[in-house]
Amino acid sequence: MDPASTAMGALGLFGLFTTCMQCFEYIQYGRQFGEHYESAVLKVDVCRLRLDRWAQSIGLNDDPKSQARLEASLSKKEVAIAKNLLGNIAEAFENVERLSKKYEATMRLISEDQVEILDVINGETDDDGLSARFKKMHLKVKNKVRSRQKSTTSVDKAKWALYEKKRFEDLVRDIRDHTDALIENFPRTVTVQGQLAAEDVRDLTEDAQDRVMLKSIAEDNDRILAQAVDNEITVQDGHQFKDIQVSGFSKAFFGNDIAYGVKARGNTYSGMIINGNAVVHAGNVYRARGQRQIEFGQETRRATTDLGTSSSLTRGWY
Repeated sequence: MDPASTAMGALGLFGLFTTCMQCFEYIQYGRQFGEHYESAVLKVDVCRLRLDRWAQSIGLNDDPKSQARLEASLSKKEVAIAKNLLGNIAEAFENVERLSKKYEATMRLISEDQVEILDVINGETDDDGLSARFKKMHLKVKNKVRSRQKSTTSVDKAKWALYEKKRFEDLVRDIRDHTDALIENFPRTVTVQGQLAAEDVRDLTEDAQDRVMLKSIAEDNDRILAQAVDNEITVQDGHQFKDIQVSGFSKAFFGNDIAYGVKARGNTYSGMIINGNAVVHAGNVYRARGQRQIEFGQETRRATTDLGTSSSLTRGWY
């Protein structure tokens, strides 16, 4: 979309960004999302965080002095690219909103018996069956974005609902792709975005389950945030072992050998493939009182004997 071809064309860079961020405030979700509602909302939340993080990284905020410095630091080409991409995001919201309203009007005409499919999920009541963990993270995202925008005011606009999975996927894809382009066209901001993402992870997550939930959403939608979650998992929750293949007659140990009385964090494992006669131990070994730890330079047979005391074997040691 060319922003100049719409009323948005008259808006400056900050005005377009504000319009995009306000669009996130108006979305509701139909009950047809069912068990996928929580992941759908969090996917949009991650899109929202990501766009806000990009804006913060280039200094796009509501401080007039900052705006003057920003405009002076960007080339005309950079401003044009940013405005065009932000305009595309705003148009993506408009398109999906228009189609959702058309779907709603059609369903109301077809049959009064089907009107219940237009019910929306509140997401904020205590008796809606949604997890407390999801509610807490969703609220934290909203508060974090609003605190960064500070004095930005919301336009008085009616909420609208997403009813169809395809429209939802179209919206997430469009926001993701255009934000990808924003990040690619401002490569000097990636380091700052990484720092902001690390701050987001610390503010949004309280325990390992929070981090796993956030990573599962971020993996396909926000590489910078996913990496920040990985880093926090390593610090807070132990080592990560990913995409490991063990084959043949290999014997492998992935974890820590913990002396008696020492506290250790657990590890996370994903994408492990074990083939042939390979034998793998995945997990920490916790020593009993007086039992010495493995010296990993020892021959394999000796290490195998010592590891046999563990109860968390993926495939037994022989």
